[in-house]
Amino acid sequence: MKYKLSISLILLLSLTVFAQEDEQDSNPLQTTRQSFGDYRGLNMTVGFVNPKTRTEGSAYYYDDWNSEAIIYLKEQGRYKVENVNINLFDNTLETLYNDNNVFTFDTNSLLQIVIEGKIFRPLLEDGELKLFELFYNNGITVYKHYYISYTKSSPNPMINRRTNKYIRNERFYVEKDGIMIRIKLSNRSFSKLFESETHTAEVILDFIEENNISLKDENQLKMVLEFLAG
Repeated sequence: MKYKLSISLILLLSLTVFAQEDEQDSNPLQTTRQSFGDYRGLNMTVGFVNPKTRTEGSAYYYDDWNSEAIIYLKEQGRYKVENVNINLFDNTLETLYNDNNVFTFDTNSLLQIVIEGKIFRPLLEDGELKLFELFYNNGITVYKHYYISYTKSSPNPMINRRTNKYIRNERFYVEKDGIMIRIKLSNRSFSKLFESETHTAEVILDFIEENNISLKDENQLKMVLEFLAG
């Protein structure tokens, strides 16, 4: 078992960029640029950003870079990596080094990421490789995918948008025969998607309605999945 970042692992890191600032006032678009991964050939000088524009929210899973990860690679096995974060916009794992730089791992080289008990896996969805968080795995395998909406500030007084803003959204998927199928969280659509020989759509719908379950509540969603797996 290798528990250090070796030279071979570093070769898998696909991009070196500046880290996310704790205080965005000093360089408010730095996180924006990192999250879009648009760095090759750009002049990263002070004049490139607008210091008067703030960015609300974050494109990262964690608020800080204090987490450790166990990463599983297709070729090199398992490694322990410190100071990690998940870039939700780019669907990449990143690790902070030298206080102000970030390595971005090649998602194609990863099999699995474990951070603080949470499991993330790169999976194909609509032909695109994305990082999914394992949400439920007991006979039924359900994943959660986070996606980021980004809006830019505008000086137009009619728009009244003074800041850049990240908005985090999430979708749930069930894996069936290696295919990721999006879960619609309406009672009827959910019941039809999960109907089987043991649980008809009507039975699932009755369980949801009789227990006054909201599928948008994650704990209650797991309750229904436990019912289906039982």
